[in-house]
Amino acid sequence: MYGIDVSKLDKALDYVYDILGRAQVDFMLFGDTAYSIYKNTIPKYQKINLGVMRHDMTEFGRRILMLTTPGIVEEDGKMKFDSPDGVPIEIRLVQKDYPFFKNPDSVLFRGDMYNIPNPFDAYWRVYRLIQ
Repeated sequence: MYGIDVSKLDKALDYVYDILGRAQVDFMLFGDTAYSIYKNTIPKYQKINLGVMRHDMTEFGRRILMLTTPGIVEEDGKMKFDSPDGVPIEIRLVQKDYPFFKNPDSVLFRGDMYNIPNPFDAYWRVYRLIQ
């Protein structure tokens, strides 16, 4: 697909996996990022999408992210920043309880375990509406 650099996306995912781990923030893959890994397809967008339940974004985690992530901005229920290679990373802070976030599924991708919504198909039908 034109314009998609999968190696940069992989490096950006490694980067965010590391910084969220250091900040002790549990997260899930969201949007196109989750879809492409779950369905084993090439991503449609040069971007990493993640979700964090509001109660998992602790004050400690937020402070660590703000201190260690250059250019991070929090607005409209999202945290946005770029990886060192310039890949946009967006973390949606989920306010409401949804059934597909209660027992996330785990997927192994490039040696790391990632959580994805479960059941994925129920999530995928409404992912753009999640608040």
